[in-house]
Parts: sequence; structure tokens; C-alpha cells
Amino acid sequence: MMNNMMLRFGKKLTSTHSNQFIFGSGLILNQRNVKTDINKISRGDIIKDGPNKYLQIERYVFSKRGRCNAIVTVETVDMLYGKKISKKYRGGESVDLCEYTTKDVVYSSENNKGFVFEDMKDGTEYVASKTLLTPEMTQIMQGGFLKKMVIGIDEETNLAVKVMFPTALVSTVEETEDPISGVPNDRHSPVTKNALLDNGISIKVPGFIANGDRVKFSTRDWSYVARATEEDEDDIEFEDESSKYEDNESVEEIEEDENAEDEEDNKRR
Repeated sequence: MMNNMMLRFGKKLTSTHSNQFIFGSGLILNQRNVKTDINKISRGDIIKDGPNKYLQIERYVFSKRGRCNAIVTVETVDMLYGKKISKKYRGGESVDLCEYTTKDVVYSSENNKGFVFEDMKDGTEYVASKTLLTPEMTQIMQGGFLKKMVIGIDEETNLAVKVMFPTALVSTVEETEDPISGVPNDRHSPVTKNALLDNGISIKVPGFIANGDRVKFSTRDWSYVARATEEDEDDIEFEDESSKYEDNESVEEIEEDENAEDEEDNKRR
């Protein structure tokens, strides 16, 4: 479905500048440089901050004081190492944004560099950092409960910089308390209980759920969604991380009084 589709932070590309380099093996690698105004970034975007350094934006603050230039502070996470990094830019400054191609893959193995994935189309192997997956995702993936996954490959370095997990999964309830009598068959029921799924994940389920039931649950917060239907069994959706965020959740604008700076200077005198 999404195999080999070029994405720019989960959106189709419109235009870009590209140079091609041909290696001895005949492999053509596209080097793409996309400069973007820091004021136009969104949460979930990935900044390339030097060789093999990919910073995904989690939060950013625009601040302006008097007649001074605006300052943009971004809180990021290093996609390959999981480290939190804070950076500041001048308003209007350009940054390099990472472009990537998506590949439909299956989990293959694990080595000292990370998780190894195999391209479902041509068998090419890609290694992704272990920090790109949560412990729950890793458990499900290594347990063989996924038919496929989607990864994002940086066009310039051929590194896996994104791992896109199914937004929801269907599993069998392996162990839970007996159904609670009098509980309405409603997902919004206030009466819940713990349930262990066949993939080893524990979630909260409504009181009417019984052992052996097939349930659909969200992989965003590991919450119960509904009893699974036949359509749910075959319907697997992938969503890029950036599309989970609403811009207004992560943007903070601070604008100080134009005279604030002058008043501060006068106090110092």
C-alpha cells in the first residue's frame, strides 16, 4: 500500500532539489537538500543536524522581545539514540529537513546495531535503532504478531530513521476475570478489569469481556477500542508519527512588550 512512496514527514512531496551519485556497484543514491524556514516547522518533523543525526521535533516555542529578532526554541529527541536535545534558532533561519522513502518490511532479527528488517519486495535488509520502538512494540514485533511493518529510509544515507507501527491491533484475551454481571455491553462502561492478551501485553477492558474474546486495541496508548470484527482482522493501518500531533498542542508563542527591553536597560542604569 505504502511501499516505496516518497514522503516528507508523512505528506507527499511537491518539489525538491536533487543530485545523484553513482557508486561502483551501480547503486544510484539521491542526495536531496531541503531547506525550510524554522518558522514553518511542525511537531513530528525531523531535522538533519549533521551526519547521521536526526532530531524529531516534540515541542517548539516562538519568543520575541521588543525589537529583537524572534527566537525559536525546539525540544527534540535524537531518533537514533533516544537522547533529548534542546536547540535554539533565529527566526527565519533555515534548517535541513529529512526526507525519507517508505518500505514495507518484516522483522528479521536483532544485532548490536539495532533491529534488522527485510524489504518485502526485494529482500533488502535495513537496520533501525532500537530507540525507535517502545518495549511493548518490541515485544509484539519479536513475538511474530505482525504481518508487516513500515519503515522510513533516509534517501541520502540509506539509514532507517522511522519505524511506523500499526495504529491498532487485534489480539485474543488470554487471561482475565469472569464477565461482571450487570455491566452494559458498551466500550465506555466505567467498570473495567485487567486482561492479558496472547501477545503478552496487558490492557484494561470492559467488565463484559471474557477469555477467548478477540479485541481491538490502540498502540498509541495501549487502550481497549472494541470487540474485534472480521473487518478489523484484515484492516491494518499505518500512520506516520507526525500526523498524530496537532500543531496547537506543541506551539507556544511568547511576545513581550516592545518597551520591555528599554525599561530593563533603564533599571540597570
